[in-house]
This record gives sequence, structure tokens and C-alpha cells, in this order.
Amino acid sequence: KDAELQSLRRDKDAELQSIRYDFGLTLKDKEICVMELQHQNRICVMELQHTKSLALRAKSLLNSRGILEFHLMEVHNERFPKKNFNAKQICESLKTEEPVESKPKAWRLQECYNQMANSNPNCSFFQKPMGDALYCMYRTLSQDIHGYPWSGESVLIVETLPHEMKVYLKCLAKKTFNLESREIRAS
Repeated sequence: KDAELQSLRRDKDAELQSIRYDFGLTLKDKEICVMELQHQNRICVMELQHTKSLALRAKSLLNSRGILEFHLMEVHNERFPKKNFNAKQICESLKTEEPVESKPKAWRLQECYNQMANSNPNCSFFQKPMGDALYCMYRTLSQDIHGYPWSGESVLIVETLPHEMKVYLKCLAKKTFNLESREIRAS
């Protein structure tokens, strides 16, 4: 009986090995696959950021106003996909309807705004509601249409902007495109 039991165990072990092989990967193999997929995902995110920056570079939009308009356009597409873009309307909507995490485009604006407000607690710019502050920034950037065709690996920010606006734009550029910023003289 012992020999028969050992023979059955060997047969069952062989069958179990066969099933593992037939059904695919072992747990360790699956963990390795998950790690590889996570790594590939990080690479894809970086490539996407780079592609976005190339597209904006081609459109000459990686300047202060272009960064702000890009984010306002994303919020517009998230909130009013069938209407025409209007920066003032988007800023008003950000004032009346606070961004929530479930809407990531508007949330990114709020996240940077909160981060900068916490870093600069005495700054009057960050004491305004976010919609008012963004519209003030948009008006400032629109009055002095600036920015040269963009090239290089940084976002161009006009040096004449108030410090708090520069800081906020730098945060958006870093979070969205993983790009540093540099200041330029107004034309």
C-alpha cells in the first residue's frame, strides 16, 4: 500500500506540475509580469508627456499663456464638451463649482493652486478664489501677448509677471509636462 500511495503521489505531483504549466504562470512569474507592466506604464506616461510637449512646441504654446490656456481648455473639455471655449467662462465655473478629484483636469489646477497657496500663505494672489486668480492671470497674460516660438526643454515664462503667477505656472508645467521653466524678457 505504501508503494501504491507513493506512486499515486508521484502521479498527482506530475499532474499538478502539468496543470501549473498548462494554466500558465506561477505566482512569482505573475509578480514579475506585474512589475514589468508597471515599468512599461511609467515609460508610456513619460513618453506621453514628451509627446504632449512636442505637440505644444509645434504649436508654440509652451509659454506662460499657452500653459494656462492648455489647462483651461482641458477643464472646458471636461465640463462643457459641446460649447465653444471661453477662458472667462471656465474661470467663472471654477469659482462657482470647486474642482473635485473625480474630474482630474480641473483637479490638477486646484492641486497646484493649493500647493502654491500653502507655500506662499501671505501672498494676496492665493487668497482669492482660484477662478478669480486664474482669470486675473489670464487677463495679465492676454494684455501682453508674449512668447516666442518655443524650443528647448523648458517652458518660457515672461519675467514681468508677478512672482506668484510665475510660481503657479511653473508648478503646472512641472506637473503636466515634467518640464522646468525659465524666464524670458517681455518682447
